[in-house]
Parts: sequence; C-alpha cells; structure tokens
Amino acid sequence: MTKPATILIIEDQAAEARFFQQSLTQAGYEVLGMAASGEEAIGLALKGIPDLVLADIAIKGEVDGIEVSQIISAQTGAGIVYLSGHSDADLLEKAKITEPFGYLVKPIEFRELISTVAMALYKREAQRRLVESEELLKQANEELERRVMERTRELFEANRKLQEEIEVRKGIEASLKESEERFRTILDLSGDSMFVKDQSRVYTMVNTAMAEMLGRQPEDIIGKRSEDFFTEDDASHIREIDLRVLNGERIEEERTRRIDATDLKFLDTCFPLVQGERIDGICGVSRNITDRRLGTEIPLPHEDDVVSEAMRNALDDALNAARTDGTVLITGESGTGKDWVARYIHAHSRRSAWSFSSINCAALPSDLAESELFGHESGAFTGARGRKRGLLELAEGGTLLLNEIGEMDLRLQAKGPFQNNSCNLTSRLL
Repeated sequence: MTKPATILIIEDQAAEARFFQQSLTQAGYEVLGMAASGEEAIGLALKGIPDLVLADIAIKGEVDGIEVSQIISAQTGAGIVYLSGHSDADLLEKAKITEPFGYLVKPIEFRELISTVAMALYKREAQRRLVESEELLKQANEELERRVMERTRELFEANRKLQEEIEVRKGIEASLKESEERFRTILDLSGDSMFVKDQSRVYTMVNTAMAEMLGRQPEDIIGKRSEDFFTEDDASHIREIDLRVLNGERIEEERTRRIDATDLKFLDTCFPLVQGERIDGICGVSRNITDRRLGTEIPLPHEDDVVSEAMRNALDDALNAARTDGTVLITGESGTGKDWVARYIHAHSRRSAWSFSSINCAALPSDLAESELFGHESGAFTGARGRKRGLLELAEGGTLLLNEIGEMDLRLQAKGPFQNNSCNLTSRLL
C-alpha cells in the first residue's frame, strides 16, 4: 500500500491545531506533529521530513510562519500551504516569494482544507516528477553527446540510441497525460461548481459538482449555453455577466437561482481566460452558500403579528421605499429595529435576489475608511501594490446598509454615493 503523505502543522491556537489534525487524519493523511512556535516546528521537520507544511503566518515567537516555512522547505523540500486570519497585502507579497502551493483564510471548513491540501500535494508531486523527468532527459542527452564525441558507431547502434530517446519522450507524454487525468479528478472532487466557456459562451468543460447542480451528465452540458438550463431571468443575467467577462472584467457576486423549484444562493466568481493578449474564454466557480446564510437572516413579520398602528405605518413606508431605487435614510433610537427595517426593505425590493450587506461606519478606522469603502487601484498611494475592490463595489446589484453613518468623518460623508447616490453604483444605499 502507498504510504500516506505526512503533514506538519504550525499553529499556535490549540483548538484550531486540533481541528486541522483531526480533519487531516480523517482524510487519510499522517500528521507528523503540531508545533506552536518556529523553533519547535524546525525541530519536528528535521526529525520527520514532512511532505507538506500547513503553517499559520502569524505565529508567536521571534520568527513568523513565513520565515519558518521557508527554512523547512529549503532543508527538507516540503511544500507549503499558508493559513491566515486576514488578507494583508504585505504579508501575502512576502509569502508569495516562498512559492507556496496554496493559501487558506480562516475560518476554514473541512472540505476546503482537504481540497487545498490535496491540490498542494498534487502540485508538489507533479513538480517532483517534472524535475525528475527533466533530469533524466538531461542525462540522456549528455550521454548521447558523450558517445557521439567518443566514437562513431555503426548505423544499428545509432538507431538503437535514437529509439531509446523516443521511448523516453513517450514516457514523458504518458506522464503528462496521467497528470492531466489526475488534475481532472481533483476538480471533480471539489464541492464547488466549476466550468469553462469559449468565446461563444458555450460550455467546454464542467466538473461533477456543476453537472449535479443542473441535474445532468457533463456530456449533456458541454456544447450548450446557459440559456439551455436556467430560467429566462437567470439566463439573461448570466449572459450579461459573460459579456462583461469576455470584455476583460473579473466578476464576483452573490446570486439567488431557482434550481429544481428551490431558491439557492450562490457566490459566483467569473474571470477571463487570457492567452497572450487575447481572451479565449471564461472560467467560473459557483459556490452554494445557502447553508451559510441559515440562522443569520432576520425573519420577516406576518401581517397578523403587527398589532401597533405605528408599526403598520412604518412598514407601509418601508414598502413604498422598497419600490424605488433611491437612497433611504432610516432613523430611530437604539434598539428600535433599524437593521430589521433595512432588511425588510431589501426583501421586498427587486434587489432581493442579490446580496444584503451591512457596514458599521463607526468601526472603520478614519485613515483606512476611504480605501475600505471605495477601494483603490494599484499604485494609487504608497503601499498600494494591487487593485482592491471596495465594500461599495462588492455590494453590486444588492442593498448596502451604512450603519451609524453619522459617526463617519464629515469629509468622507460628502463623497458622491452618500450625498446624492450620483456615482456609478448599482447597489441601493440605506
């Protein structure tokens, strides 16, 4: 039997470390050990030589998880998967230099953990095989050159050596084919629906999760368009997103779709497939987040439950506001249900199929508030190394509640979307 892959966990939070250990053991991996500091991790790694290091970036001690992982990888050849409680641009840039095989942002679910670990181990094995193949090919070429320089062989000997080289190349092709099949297997093991479309918006690849979501076989989906499977409204929206992606945009949104007479909420990510300077198609990942919303939605009232005339009048005003796309101001004492009224307006508006987002303006640091709300482009200011999407852009198509907006800096309140909703946004502001 094949020996299970060994994994070293570097995590200074005991509860999270135990979760990782139990999850990896359940999935059939061997946990080499759990280290809470860099020194302990290096000692365990040199003693056991792990295949993969699962490292929290922000561990306690003189060195962080990135430096420890770099030391271990250099001395043992182990692959690296980083864990992080937040996405800090500087940390990610620092981590990128170590060429990790994956990132996981806490909190981490079992399926996400196992899928990322499996992908990382696959990449490490593929990398090892590639290095070995390149070394074998290099040795074969060197041997051939040496023999040619030493003496001129008979035609039969030359043909024999040529045949050897052909066999090596066949082996490499077979290895590449096997790697492609294994990669497809990993895609099919993912719980997220994944697909690829060509420039004509025709499906050219779907994984098992995508096929199961549509209740069809993959071969019944490939060669067709979204209009063949989704309702008219959903298909129209998907067509609009596809055209934007083919124009070079990357789209992330939450969307409710009706699948088998059930409303399901998905987090969709679509991005262009670029070949040189040309966009060849669309790649998309659709994650069912319906279960994650359970228990977080505020229940809407039944008319029989509303006994106060003042409350009935307030709900009537809310329904009138829901029929418009304008900005709505909700005021009231603490505890009177302003958040609840905001969700009520969203649920009764034409935006209910999109996301409802809430921002506590009082909790935004004044020096970071503008970047958090509006985002920024790469190079916009010192330290801006990449494009960041603002909270307003992430709420595209849905409803955005700006809670405690009176606590925000007055200069920032004067920005377009807060003052008159005149900026180019598609989300409603509450």
